[in-house]
Amino acid sequence: MRARLLLPLAVLGVLVACADPSGRAAPDDVSDLADTSLADTSPDSASDASDADAPDGPPDVPLDATVEADVSDDAPDAEPTDTADPDAEPADADPVDVATDVDTEADTMPSDDQLAILSLNLHCLELGGTSFTDHTARFAAIADLVATRGVVAIAVQEACDNGTLNALDALEAALESATGTPWSSTWAFAHVAWEGTAQEAREGVAILARGELVNPGSLTHRAQNGLWRVMAYATVTLDSGPLHLVSVHFDHQHADARLAQAREAAAFPLALFAPSQSVLVAGDFNASATSPAPLAMAAMGYRNLAEGAGREGTRIDHVFAHRGAPFEVVSRSLVFDGASNRVSDHPGVLVLLRPAAVTPAPMTRLVAHVDVGFGKTLSVRGELAPLTWTWGWPVLNTAADRWEAVFTELPEGEPVPFKFLVGDVTWQVGDNAQGQGGQTTELTPTFP
Repeated sequence: MRARLLLPLAVLGVLVACADPSGRAAPDDVSDLADTSLADTSPDSASDASDADAPDGPPDVPLDATVEADVSDDAPDAEPTDTADPDAEPADADPVDVATDVDTEADTMPSDDQLAILSLNLHCLELGGTSFTDHTARFAAIADLVATRGVVAIAVQEACDNGTLNALDALEAALESATGTPWSSTWAFAHVAWEGTAQEAREGVAILARGELVNPGSLTHRAQNGLWRVMAYATVTLDSGPLHLVSVHFDHQHADARLAQAREAAAFPLALFAPSQSVLVAGDFNASATSPAPLAMAAMGYRNLAEGAGREGTRIDHVFAHRGAPFEVVSRSLVFDGASNRVSDHPGVLVLLRPAAVTPAPMTRLVAHVDVGFGKTLSVRGELAPLTWTWGWPVLNTAADRWEAVFTELPEGEPVPFKFLVGDVTWQVGDNAQGQGGQTTELTPTFP
């Protein structure tokens, strides 16, 4: 059953109808998108912040000090060759390693206390590059693996509808047939793929899960540069508790937009689902694991669950879970990666998890009570990593006059000097605000 895109009441703040870059109006099912802006707030524009209210002292080295090589192919399936220097990231942004004794194969049905999550880019409705000559057989192959591996949820990218075939509907039907259980889904429109060609289709990101999805919704990325990008989210109800799953597909050409989108994918779910830290972000990052975009996830406390799954150094599909999520990795592997079973131009990434006791990370909440105006955005800069005075982490608009950022990597009990900025350019007036690691700080900032 397709779930409608409904935002929780907590995020019914600034609502902007998502416009397709071609100028066509967005479909009804993505008209309610929170915290969106047509302004590009990529690091390039953010670096111009030189307001007199900026803090004194030398800036930190930005995460994007080194730019990744761009990709010249405009096709949605273009895979970049990442040449970014991973040393461009600060030392504290190194990925959080998972256990080294984890299996890299997952060939059997999980036990009752385990759950399997799949991330898969469908490559729209293209059969080229697959092992199949029709979509019925292609979707049946995906459903068969899901049934035999006990997959409970799928983060899908490039889920397309060309007016004749809706990939998500067809895949959901195949899943129900293969597993004998009901599935539900949510889909967020991103852009028109291959516009003006015979392959033209409406493309988006999606989540599929056994049973009912709770509070499905979507967020439009602030930084846009070319093909429009969004993220879809929903809560999957498991026996062990809720899992907040986010499906992403970042910009494939522009490194600055890709990095900004990754920062949003790392920051927004923590604020959206707080106080829960059971957050998993999966999808097509269009960047290898040591590039700035995936490393931005690590800076916010996320573990790379797919590390060691295969194609290391070139794989651009990843699965990240926050370190406060109450599970551990049993195995990770690439699927649909053989000559006879390829269902896309991307392999799928399958992670097998089991519940585990974890100590929740200390949550530092920085809350601004302010209405900055329709279509404008808020960011926060500060003294302690992952904050920096050089560029701002995006702040989620949770009500018309409320903005919230949640950090789990700030030292608990330490003073946290910070400032909010409008559009990551205009500083709040006055002295630095003072927060404390592990605590909530609320203020009403003013801007010129």
